Amino acid sequence: MLPYALFVSYASFLHLLLEPNFGDDLYFGSVLKDSSVFSWLSSRYNGLSSRVIIEFILAELLRLPTLCWIVLDIAVFTLALFLLCYFFADGDDRERQQRDVLLMSSLLMAYPFVHMSSAGWVATTLNYLWPFAAGLVSLIPIKKYLDDNKCRFFEFPLCIILIIYASNVQQMAYVLVMVFLGFFIYLLIGRKKAKWFLAVELIFSAAGLLFHILSPANGNRTFREICKHYPDYLMNGFLHKIELGITSTAMHFLTVPNILFFGFCLSLLVLVIVKYKKPLFRIAAAVPLVTDILYTLYYIFRFLFKREMFDYSNPTGITPENFFNVSAYISLFIFMAVMVCIVVSIYLIFENSAKTLLLLFTLFVGYSSRMMLAFSPTIYASGTRTYFYLYISIIICIFFLTKEMFSLFGCVGKKRVYICIAALTFVAVLINAAMIILTQLKYSIK
Repeated sequence: MLPYALFVSYASFLHLLLEPNFGDDLYFGSVLKDSSVFSWLSSRYNGLSSRVIIEFILAELLRLPTLCWIVLDIAVFTLALFLLCYFFADGDDRERQQRDVLLMSSLLMAYPFVHMSSAGWVATTLNYLWPFAAGLVSLIPIKKYLDDNKCRFFEFPLCIILIIYASNVQQMAYVLVMVFLGFFIYLLIGRKKAKWFLAVELIFSAAGLLFHILSPANGNRTFREICKHYPDYLMNGFLHKIELGITSTAMHFLTVPNILFFGFCLSLLVLVIVKYKKPLFRIAAAVPLVTDILYTLYYIFRFLFKREMFDYSNPTGITPENFFNVSAYISLFIFMAVMVCIVVSIYLIFENSAKTLLLLFTLFVGYSSRMMLAFSPTIYASGTRTYFYLYISIIICIFFLTKEMFSLFGCVGKKRVYICIAALTFVAVLINAAMIILTQLKYSIK
């Protein structure tokens, strides 16, 4: 299909700009020169990391020519697109199916791929993009069951193997546990029974999460990261950690131009305006978009005229120094209001339907996967890669919101939607290319 060909071309173009010559790629590329695989993995597991499967593949892959990773990464990225379309695209009508594939590919192209550089290109993609694609494959039995189709004999063992791989990353292990648990409960309530394979997949993903929790590396790594990145971390109480999680996540999407979040907020507002005439509903739907625009303009102003830039490497928010200062709480209340308005808008658009439940659950899982970092001293040091699953949840929401527009609008309205999608995708591709080039130049100069 043409949309897949266009996406592969886009992915190939981006990967031509990439060179794994910085970050963790340098470490993992040379780590096995003077050490055996098993002794190194043993020291990693007991000392710094429980991601033994991921890191084994990472170290071995970096010993091969870079072209091997490039080809595999393009294939995995395309597989993620294919699986997302398999789960969510209309399969009954060929024309609508092509439209849905084109829409999903445009949204994935709008993802800021430069985030995959935050720990090195190979290290980040193997820790985020690849486990995500593997996790998607493990969801195929659920899709087939809901469609009343049977799985082939080899699919269950393959799913279990991929769950073990995907769960070797803490965030993905959490996502899988939540997804399998969510569907298990949904099937128990909705269909009065749950399939055995869901219980098995839930057990394996939970075992993967437990593997990280019990790893002796956790304590050592936490102590090291506190000393290196966040010396005051142990002074934070539970509520302060939650506040930091909310503030840091909101700041990421609001303080710099973010095409996906802007498109998400715009879609909510347009659909609520089309479906409702009540001013209160429209005001609620406008809050996320207006907040996004105002915060972005404010920080652009600070950057251009005051040379100030939001620093993701240092903790911000409510501190002992500003605890009794009312102004310190304003941003937190605004961010929470945005979250509430997003939830209300989705409910208004899809009302009491399975789509409402699906989108709110998707957003919850994506958002909570990022909130996990609130309980880690690397909440800022881990960089933008930790937002990956939240971005995917936003992409899924925009996909359904746009499809709702297609069902409500006439020919003129649909053309305008297509034009907006094309324009935003074009801008996103240019930004992605520019940011990747600047990133590579930064490390090439060094």
